[in-house]
Amino acid sequence: MKDHVIICGLGNIGFRTFELLIQAHQHIAVISDTTHDEWRWQVEKAGAEFYAGDARNDTLLVQAGIQHAKAILAVTNHDMVNVSIAMEARNLNPNIRIIARMYDTDLGDHIAEAFGVHQVFSTSELAAPIFTDNIYRHAVLAQFNLNGKTYVVSEKFNTLDQTKLANVLTSTHNELNLPIHHLVVDLAETPKKRKNRFITFLNKFHYLRSPVFANFRRFLFVLICFIFTAAMILMWEMSLSFTDALYFVTTTVTTVGYGDFNFSHASPRMKVFGCLLMLSGAAALAILFSSITEIILSKKLPSLLGGRPVPKKNHIIIVGSGHVGHRIVSSLIENQIPVVIVENEAKGRYAEDINRRVALVDGYLRSSDTLIRANIERAQAIIVITNDDVENLSVSLVAKKINPKIACITQIFSSKLGDRLQSTLSLDKILSVSNIAAPYFAAAIFGEKILLALKWQDQLLFLSQKTDDDKTPTELYLTIDNKTYHDIRLQSIPLSPA
Repeated sequence: MKDHVIICGLGNIGFRTFELLIQAHQHIAVISDTTHDEWRWQVEKAGAEFYAGDARNDTLLVQAGIQHAKAILAVTNHDMVNVSIAMEARNLNPNIRIIARMYDTDLGDHIAEAFGVHQVFSTSELAAPIFTDNIYRHAVLAQFNLNGKTYVVSEKFNTLDQTKLANVLTSTHNELNLPIHHLVVDLAETPKKRKNRFITFLNKFHYLRSPVFANFRRFLFVLICFIFTAAMILMWEMSLSFTDALYFVTTTVTTVGYGDFNFSHASPRMKVFGCLLMLSGAAALAILFSSITEIILSKKLPSLLGGRPVPKKNHIIIVGSGHVGHRIVSSLIENQIPVVIVENEAKGRYAEDINRRVALVDGYLRSSDTLIRANIERAQAIIVITNDDVENLSVSLVAKKINPKIACITQIFSSKLGDRLQSTLSLDKILSVSNIAAPYFAAAIFGEKILLALKWQDQLLFLSQKTDDDKTPTELYLTIDNKTYHDIRLQSIPLSPA
């Protein structure tokens, strides 16, 4: 086998990339230590070679024909495994094109420079913006950055006035050669950051409003009311100024008792009152210390400085975690959008730097009670991104039942199943992380510095940066806002039916 592509790792991303490259008539060899039997069967049915084992093994890479391969894709779920594959591939074939998958993009840039990796992609970095963009518009397919601006690509169908369509990337035509379906480029809608300085100042003390401090707050309120009431009684009965009475009550309750004020010359009923005051003070100190101990030893200690109260309205609920979830939440926090994370403690947590800055609701994800505690009735959107398709659908349907008006963005691995479910169910948008990210890995086989890639209308469309002047018939210059970029090409690779 010569001029073939080696895919290392047949997980979600690897399999979707395999499907695209097979449809693009590429010869493929796959190396994977674990995969689904159905996927392996489809690989072998398509005529591709499958090698079971660790792709870091140079012997296995040689068996897969790495010396004669034109490209290798390291797309396992582990960054360091992909780094090792890139190192071995470069040693065995100095001229091979290497495309790697890495969550840590900063590390990926260093690896790319050190080992000559052509391009590094982070699936979560590619997919997360699409989930958030679909909160505001439900037809966003991809996103890319150009000259410091963020653009989104969305679908638009035929309109009566074609002049209203701007920044058309490409179109499909009917039998009369009239455009009926368009891919359009628009500036991304950036959520507006809250600029109220007073609210920003109050947010610095958000931990005081944490659910962890609920009992402590109630106790302080009762204690303050008790002290002021006792001070008013002493001021009236013992002819003290309010300041002296407040001082007397405080020293009595805290059992300090400096001796400058006492009940020795007070009336019998005030002496009884003093006894009750001292006993109440001892009890108050016991409750105070037990409350502090409960906070420190509670299972919610990680939320001590976090666990903000659930917002009253217009917040976004994130159900599930993982790399994509972290990217989504981090982006929303950066734009100061109120976020509520719904998670099951038994299934994992977000990082502490995130937990301290959002509201947390722990519970059974499919329970309506859990979503109600997240105030789903007044939320503007919910993004469901667990690793279980069934759970994602169940949570989404419960959310829609409670709040039919909420924007519901759901992750489903199979895009075909997702399209069918979206047309049948009342969900606003069903997305697949692998379907968003896989076109980038496939496009990197054909172009340099991929800015944008997506599958659309049986085509693999991508924007790539080039420094040469060669242009094939399937390439066009990118034109946005009446400006043509001669170093960025729009290329189309036809795909055969799956």
